[in-house]
Amino acid sequence: MNTKENKYRIKTLKAILNKLNLDKYFQKLVLQKIEIPVLDTYNPVWEYWYPHPPCLIPLFLGYGAEYSGLVCHFFSQRKPPVRRIYT
Repeated sequence: MNTKENKYRIKTLKAILNKLNLDKYFQKLVLQKIEIPVLDTYNPVWEYWYPHPPCLIPLFLGYGAEYSGLVCHFFSQRKPPVRRIYT
């Protein structure tokens, strides 16, 4: 993955997190501005990209193609839960 693509993905993820009005500390965690001790489970999503359901907003990439993220139902008022998706 080249640096230009990574910057675009980071910028897009920031915009999504802001639009969802998530806590600023949580946003920093997702954007790797806060150090996470266990990196096998919480890798940044902009380095690798795997197919995932369209309702999933991936926040972390685990071992293999395991995503942790928000399930956002764009056409309803449901509160977004955090889910782990295995692809």
